[in-house]
Amino acid sequence: MTKVPDPRGEHDWPPRPHDPRDRIVLGTYGPWEVCGFEPGGRFDTYFAERGMKHLQFWLPEAGFSLLTPSRLTGGRFEVFPFAGWKHASTCYGGLIADVASACGVDLPPLFVVLTLASHHECEFVELAKNVVPGECLTDSPDFDIWRYIVF
Repeated sequence: MTKVPDPRGEHDWPPRPHDPRDRIVLGTYGPWEVCGFEPGGRFDTYFAERGMKHLQFWLPEAGFSLLTPSRLTGGRFEVFPFAGWKHASTCYGGLIADVASACGVDLPPLFVVLTLASHHECEFVELAKNVVPGECLTDSPDFDIWRYIVF
């Protein structure tokens, strides 16, 4: 695990909580860096105890950030930059389309986000267990998404 490098210079970083310098790179998915707090570290413990543990998907060449849902984002996915600021949604499918259209960025597939969030014990995992394909994150309490993920 390494600290996120500075790809664009010191004065071009997004605002918190989208600043990747607060996290370490846990792994990659294609061009995306999957970032989180040092496992077992003080930030990891602090955020976990408050229901705010999340992952950041960081696209260095675009300076684009995706946060997984937690109490920090009001239970929503949040991206930056979008129309000059942050944009949040409970509907990942809609967010994928909005971000592709407005920003020209292809977000990682939901199954990748879910799998990695599960591995890192993020708050999002509990929320995501009730998603119906094609619906928004909080719309259906009767669906277990884990039946559709192949490990």
